[in-house]
Amino acid sequence: MKKFTNLQKKIRIAIAGSFGRMGKDLIKTFSKEPRFSIELFLNKDFKIKSQIDLLKNSDQFDLLIDFTSPIGTMQNVVLCKEIKKPIIIGTTGLSQRNIRYIVQFSRYIPILISENFSFGMNLLFKFFQEYSEVLNNSYQIKLTETHHKNKRDFPSGTSIKIEKILSRKKESERNFDGFFSSQKKSLHQPLDKNKKILLSSTRSHLALSEHEVTFSRKYEKIKIRHIVQNRKVFCEGVMRSCFWIIRKKNGLYHSQEVFLGK
Repeated sequence: MKKFTNLQKKIRIAIAGSFGRMGKDLIKTFSKEPRFSIELFLNKDFKIKSQIDLLKNSDQFDLLIDFTSPIGTMQNVVLCKEIKKPIIIGTTGLSQRNIRYIVQFSRYIPILISENFSFGMNLLFKFFQEYSEVLNNSYQIKLTETHHKNKRDFPSGTSIKIEKILSRKKESERNFDGFFSSQKKSLHQPLDKNKKILLSSTRSHLALSEHEVTFSRKYEKIKIRHIVQNRKVFCEGVMRSCFWIIRKKNGLYHSQEVFLGK
């Protein structure tokens, strides 16, 4: 492995959402890596002061990592377009309108967006894409997710991505009729019009990130389970994404391209 020396240029990063759980772990991870330099820490709520700081200090960083909120992310994307800086987006809960704007802005800057920065989940995304037709036509599908109690979005961006792949539908066709049980902090809902894909979403103080997809038919079941026990997994994926996006031309990219190529 090639050893890093001080003569090589460090990648200078700014982190938006640095006071959140993911932001704090990103700071820990990147601080230990000599090939990176953290130059700016921005508030989760992205206040006016932070916008001014970004504009005034745009020459001090090479790319922005965003784990904030949909509102904060959109403001970050607008500013990155203005200062011509790449942005990595890990924010969940983005609306279709948000995505449409992000697609437009990717004409002017490199943008990488991901629902999940773990290698294992991106590998599963690829697997589901390749076999979605036969799986959806042959099996009853149930998706179960468990996340830490403070995760706000129901269901998670990862589960929405899996459902979208397996149901082979556009995002606008998704059906969110269902019910939420506040007592169990669980959401149970059919995710497609034919009620073929069911979701169970739970929040727990014991879990970080777990996704299980069960494919059932008469006399047989297939279960695929992905568990993340430490946010370091996501942080390492973000770091790998930084090395990748810094060399790219303007455009919209996904973490699957980082881990698995086109």
